[in-house]
Amino acid sequence: MALTTANAATAATQQQAQGSLIPFPAASRRVRSGSTLSFTLTPGTAPVTLGPADLVPTGYIRAIEIHVSTVTAGTLGAGTVGGDFPFNLFQDLQFIDAGGQKMDDLPGWILLQDNIISGYRAIADPRTDYDYSANPISPNFRIRLERELFPDGRGALPNLSGTQKYRLRAVIDAIANVYTVAPTTAPTLKVEITQHEWFLPAAANGAGQPQQRQPPLMGLAQYRTSWYPALSVTNAQINQQVKANGNLIKYIAFCGRNSSGVRTDLVFPDPFTLRVDNSYPWNSVPLANVIAESQAMFRQATARDTGMIILPFDYGLGRGVGDNGYASWEETSTATYITLQGIQPTPTVGTIDILVCEISVAEIDPAERSALGSATGSWNPNIAPTVMGGV
Repeated sequence: MALTTANAATAATQQQAQGSLIPFPAASRRVRSGSTLSFTLTPGTAPVTLGPADLVPTGYIRAIEIHVSTVTAGTLGAGTVGGDFPFNLFQDLQFIDAGGQKMDDLPGWILLQDNIISGYRAIADPRTDYDYSANPISPNFRIRLERELFPDGRGALPNLSGTQKYRLRAVIDAIANVYTVAPTTAPTLKVEITQHEWFLPAAANGAGQPQQRQPPLMGLAQYRTSWYPALSVTNAQINQQVKANGNLIKYIAFCGRNSSGVRTDLVFPDPFTLRVDNSYPWNSVPLANVIAESQAMFRQATARDTGMIILPFDYGLGRGVGDNGYASWEETSTATYITLQGIQPTPTVGTIDILVCEISVAEIDPAERSALGSATGSWNPNIAPTVMGGV
């Protein structure tokens, strides 16, 4: 009788184990596919367009890594570069979904800031890479178009169709826009693409246990298309609207430049106010404190980029950008009104670039996605109670 009872208990345990769903991060594996796309070019007097080129369907897209290296070094001569080099080689980078809509549409310098702001990796700033080089005639650097929001696959995009493919398009800027003084000869560069993805798990593992085959919260996606460059600043009284509503805001990034195009903090109001409808998340805060707060939230200690003001909403349940959870994302409706307000201490003519990273549903026309969701026009993901950090 005791043996029968023991056998029954063992069988029940095995049956329970077979019935337990293996979560996606354990069922799948991370895969890197290199040399899927490669381009060789020499910057010239006109921009050079690469693509649009199809990405290879191999699983769920985590990130696209873009590596720029030097094939043949140029000749410097009297050539000089500004502070945005080498990332300003990219006039524009676009990640295009299977329906032909852009999910990313922004220049290289601002994409660098996204890599730092979002805390995707423990060492987020690509300028710390072992082989990084900002040499004007032999640059070497990496930059990433991130899709995954959290390391368990949330935000990863399904890339499984051989006919409906995601695409990548890049524009290498003209020499006159890359260099402050052109070199005698420009370097010949190689641009290589590596796809970072999750494998599609089998329906069951070798022991017969069922496996989760999709990332958690499938359909959750981030968009970097709310990009508003070179907004004119001609008055010391700043009252600049931030055009982003109807979704969840992950962060707002401001890039200030003087009339010569050099990055500077002087174009920003000090004290600094951000108004969201009738609330004030930053209300007459000294600009130095706004900067210090955001710098302390980045995943690594790096030298600050002058002229960059970052307002992060992506610290989740933690104290650093990219920490787990949704609680900190700024919810907006289609009627939300956001403005940057205040007075410059020293009147400075220039421009402000604004990038808003938004969280919404994938495969939706950006012009229409703010109308989806609840009766108020806003959208929040349905958070399963078993998803870690789902608050």
